[in-house]
Amino acid sequence: MRKFLLGVMVVLVAEALAGFVFLKLGLVPTEASAQPSALETKVATMALNASLARRAPRSGNPAQPTEADLQKGLMLYKRACSDCHGLPGRDSVYGASFYPPAPQFATHPPRRPEAEVHYIVKHGIRNTGMAAWGNTIPDDQVGKVAEFLSRLDALPPSVEGEWRKPQP
Repeated sequence: MRKFLLGVMVVLVAEALAGFVFLKLGLVPTEASAQPSALETKVATMALNASLARRAPRSGNPAQPTEADLQKGLMLYKRACSDCHGLPGRDSVYGASFYPPAPQFATHPPRRPEAEVHYIVKHGIRNTGMAAWGNTIPDDQVGKVAEFLSRLDALPPSVEGEWRKPQP
């Protein structure tokens, strides 16, 4: 049994050392134009989900936002977010150049609880280009954007019409 455990430890140390050498030799592509590997995507997604589960509040806004709240969230989104995350009928070329590419919310709405969306908008996500907007806009405005994004699949007709309106 002792030899088995020693063998396991040697293999683990060798794998860690090999990983370090792989990184130190610059064999991992770092350019934003490279397609990430399946492993990198899986590990990054796992890390994001675990971090949000640990840090984001468990409950969202207990009050249902009004149409005026959602309209304000939409206007803030158009002003501050759409350059990277796009609009209906107009994906963002700018956001597509990020690494990883910025999600295009008109075609792929965030499928996260509102509290997690709020946390992401407020604190950003490292190494993605997602800014920490809580440093530049008040928390109530972060909340309006999170309310809007969390309800993209179920907007009231007036807000949906404004969201889908063709942009110049």
